[in-house]
Amino acid sequence: MMRSLPDSRQGFTLVEVVVVAAIGAILTAILISSLPKLNASQALNGDALLVASIIRQARSQTLASKDASAYGVHFENTRVVLFKGLSYSANDSLNISSSLHSLIIISNVALTGGSDVVFQRLTGETAESGSVTLALVDNPTITKVISISGMGVVNLNQ
Repeated sequence: MMRSLPDSRQGFTLVEVVVVAAIGAILTAILISSLPKLNASQALNGDALLVASIIRQARSQTLASKDASAYGVHFENTRVVLFKGLSYSANDSLNISSSLHSLIIISNVALTGGSDVVFQRLTGETAESGSVTLALVDNPTITKVISISGMGVVNLNQ
């Protein structure tokens, strides 16, 4: 009875190694190219939540009659400012400024009263209803819209 010897050609050919390496390179390139988009998307989501939270904080502090005052939020291209009183003063030392991520801008402020929203004591209502739109600097078509109703309710449209 004759036994066959094991095949000495076991292993990978050069072509197989090159194909696997090419597939790995393609997958790596796809992954690397999608990381900045993911970062920008997360920055937009995070800043939209931040801005909505600051608006809600202004309303909450007004309803609580903190320091017997109304509170509001002033909007600029790259920051929002929580302020005390019925109008925004850039020089007020009590202002709390929050800068947006460098990839994000406030692209549109469509409030009935301009670029500020101020809440009324006791009711939490506002005469400056409307919306604030955040967008990616590199792609302004990708946005998040924060709406503020006359009742002072803040909604973040996902």
